[in-house]
Amino acid sequence: MAINNLTFTIMKKIVKKFLSKLNLSTYGVVKKKKLLEIINLLRPLDLGYNYIRLGGKTDGSYIVPEILDEINYCFSAGYGGDCSFEKNLEKYNIKSFLADYSFDAPTELKNFEYSKKFIKSFSDQKSIDINSWIEKPISLEEKKMILQIDIEGSEYEVLHAISEKNLRRFDILIVEMHNLFMLNNQIFYKYFLSCIEKIKNSFEVFYLQPNNCCGTSNFDGLIFPNILEITFLNKSKVNQKEQFKNKNKNLFVKNIDYKEEIILPDYWY
Repeated sequence: MAINNLTFTIMKKIVKKFLSKLNLSTYGVVKKKKLLEIINLLRPLDLGYNYIRLGGKTDGSYIVPEILDEINYCFSAGYGGDCSFEKNLEKYNIKSFLADYSFDAPTELKNFEYSKKFIKSFSDQKSIDINSWIEKPISLEEKKMILQIDIEGSEYEVLHAISEKNLRRFDILIVEMHNLFMLNNQIFYKYFLSCIEKIKNSFEVFYLQPNNCCGTSNFDGLIFPNILEITFLNKSKVNQKEQFKNKNKNLFVKNIDYKEEIILPDYWY
């Protein structure tokens, strides 16, 4: 029996209300073609530099290009109780500015300043906006810097809030991107896409690694890690743009040692 438009509308409202009570999204899923666009934007390239891992061999370590002798400062949003990355940077005489409201200042570092604040898009008693945090301690002309962001899902707010001028000041950008299990939600997809497009205006993807803490999601046959760590290199520093070499995949480490390693399919490269 055919269902008329009024009946269909009523049924649709009932289903939405039911799903809402179960805390389930009623937004349409993102098409596979659009998810492939995300992978294309995130695909790493050989940009003409050697690879260095800083911060140990587990969670809190990151791959960076071998240009550390040219770097003067690092801004680390989200200390999280682990400063092994910044400790390694001290070997290159790089001063770090760290921020995290949830933790007191580290005791292991010597060349650093600490803000007991969350990094946000605004300032209040517990937070400081990303642009003020960057602009306050050093010259506005300084460009030889690293920005490292690991703030448990607030990275998108902060990356949307940072001015393009301030973003371009960094030679290296390291971001841990959370909640990618929501990429097939149209609202999150659009928010995520605009964030990546903003970064790609000034940066190329140097390296990426799935964080094995939280598994993967399968969107119509496409595998996405639920958390992805990405190192970007400022376009002004790029020496070449060639296909990412297979040997560099061996640089991956397990963030969580007792959990299974996540190996990304070849279409990510």
